[in-house]
Amino acid sequence: RLNSFGRGVYFSKHASKAMHFCDGFGRIVLCKVALGNIRSETERDYERESVPAGSHSLLVTGRELPAQAPATEDGAPRVSRAFAEEFVVFDPAQILPLYVLAFDWEI
Repeated sequence: RLNSFGRGVYFSKHASKAMHFCDGFGRIVLCKVALGNIRSETERDYERESVPAGSHSLLVTGRELPAQAPATEDGAPRVSRAFAEEFVVFDPAQILPLYVLAFDWEI
């Protein structure tokens, strides 16, 4: 489900994270984002519309999620790839789009 940490605009330092949302179009927008005072957040809140007082953005730390594949031969659970950290802002004035990067890629 999208917007796990609120109704903001999500950013990542990693182009590979953005590519998951390209839907085959091969375009991402490179932005400069004024993050200000960053609050680290792990609690999901799909309805969040702003950051707490004193903060200007959220940092959703990278995490590993259980893989859908069965456990390994020795019974250990498989772990999917780590998810890159994301930054979330709720005020569009914090975003300065710089470039649209167009590229060809295959999954």
